Amino acid sequence: MGYTQQNFLAGQILKASQLIAMEDGILANEASIALCDVGLRVGEAAGSIEQTEFYIEQGTQRVPGAIASGSGAIAFGGQRYDKAGDPEEEEPRTQAKGIQSFAAGGGVIVEGAWSVGFGKDTKTYQKAAFVSGGGCIAGCTEEEYTTYASVIKASTNTNTYENSYSLAHAEGDNSKARGNAAHAEGRKTDALGFCAHAEGNETAATGQFSHTEGFCTKTGRFNEDGTIEVAGSAAHAEGRNTEALGTASHAEGESTTSIGTNSHTEGYKTTANGENSHAGGYECQTKGTNSFAHGKGLIITKNNGAVFGQYNDGGTHIFAVGMGTGLTARKNVLAINDNGDLFIYHPGKKALYSLSQLLAAVGAFEKVTPIKQYT
Repeated sequence: MGYTQQNFLAGQILKASQLIAMEDGILANEASIALCDVGLRVGEAAGSIEQTEFYIEQGTQRVPGAIASGSGAIAFGGQRYDKAGDPEEEEPRTQAKGIQSFAAGGGVIVEGAWSVGFGKDTKTYQKAAFVSGGGCIAGCTEEEYTTYASVIKASTNTNTYENSYSLAHAEGDNSKARGNAAHAEGRKTDALGFCAHAEGNETAATGQFSHTEGFCTKTGRFNEDGTIEVAGSAAHAEGRNTEALGTASHAEGESTTSIGTNSHTEGYKTTANGENSHAGGYECQTKGTNSFAHGKGLIITKNNGAVFGQYNDGGTHIFAVGMGTGLTARKNVLAINDNGDLFIYHPGKKALYSLSQLLAAVGAFEKVTPIKQYT
């Protein structure tokens, strides 16, 4: 469409809109004439404008036009042109159903007031939603609004579904922004939580204020019956196949899982179960609160402890350096228990010894003055 044609189209729509607004029968007829000049017509709803049926090329299959059923709504496009005339396809026509809504494209359905939809097979629910791309959804159904009320809207939001605002934005390929004020982009992403953001490929942000990015990352986890097991509020998952399940937790890398509140995982197949804990490296686990494990195959169950190295033994020390060779061959080269005793490895004996016992055996405690005496 050239510049002159665009100006003519805009001028005719503006002229028609002005005439419709005057609510005069004769002028409304003039509006219809103005719109017909550019393939549009006045809709049945007050102040609405919709596109008439059209042909892609002369003599080709007729494409049903769009429907503007909301007052003050505008609908362009219609049925998807590549599906028109196929008896096996029941493709919907583009519809602007909400008051003062706008829909443009093929098979676009805009339900709520003040909502906007573009592209193909996109859909909006609730008020003030925005969708574009292919197969995307902005807003949620009434069933979802009830089922996922704990995450989909603010805790202070007492609106019924009929009076609810979506304020969500979905774009890309089959992405869904179902949470209020949520944003989904990319491919098959799902932002269910209030103010959540999902981007990338097949990511899901379930918790309120949560963020997912990368490939198959998620905040939150569902039960088999579709209910939410854990939401992952304010959590962040990035990388590949990571899960941030704990509140304010962060999972990055590949196949890592942060379960504890404020926990952090990175690397490969690491798991942070403990609150405020950190697991990094390769297949490490933290089970204690405020614990830290970074290395390979490490486990710590003690609160406020830290382990390094690889395949440590026990995991009950507050500090350890592992030097094991596998899951069934764990050992420590250095360890400290919560009584303050230091254990060291003797390579010749291939055994771990208590330093306090060694010093006591040679009478060192009677010969050395303490640096500081504790009560």
